[in-house]
Amino acid sequence: MSNQDPDSLLDEKSLFAIYLRARKIQPSRTSVISTILFVGLATFQAFFWGDDTKLIVEVRELAQFGFGFALATLGFLIAGYSIITATGRPSMYVELHDHTHDSGLTYLKYYLFVYLQAFIYFLVFLFTCLIIMAFGSTNGLASHLIQLSDNPEFLRSFLIRTAWVTVVSGLFMLIVQLMMFIYNVHHGVMTIIRWAFHEDHEK
Repeated sequence: MSNQDPDSLLDEKSLFAIYLRARKIQPSRTSVISTILFVGLATFQAFFWGDDTKLIVEVRELAQFGFGFALATLGFLIAGYSIITATGRPSMYVELHDHTHDSGLTYLKYYLFVYLQAFIYFLVFLFTCLIIMAFGSTNGLASHLIQLSDNPEFLRSFLIRTAWVTVVSGLFMLIVQLMMFIYNVHHGVMTIIRWAFHEDHEK
């Protein structure tokens, strides 16, 4: 019988609440350093060597590509998550819920939130690409709002370069999340098999 309150499994009422709790999970040092380095290089390239005419075309193309890539990949990730969670034994999940991870989460939530965290990053990137495609098109809402500025040329250049950095950095972060997801799937399968060995030895 579990020592934890079963109702605590339903503490998170939204994806945003899950995201806030999942922030307790520390990313690997490699992923943090590589992401910071990539974002820094992308920012330097866009703001020092970027050409607005070329960058705006690239932003729109990358947003369309990124939207399709993220949407298609998200479907496979959800399918993988469903398979992993469905193959786990309820007794294993109850046992995981009884133990607390260093992050402060129960091992069950830690185990599941590493997957859900990846889904949330993909969804945020999808919305970002959708906003660029919807309002960053030629004669779109963004261009009309920029004209209301006291210095529209500067604002336009700044937004184009920022959007380019955001999209390419977002794509890089998705690749990092995908790498972590693949590892977590492997780790999840090994956990299920290890638990099966543990139960067999106790019988």
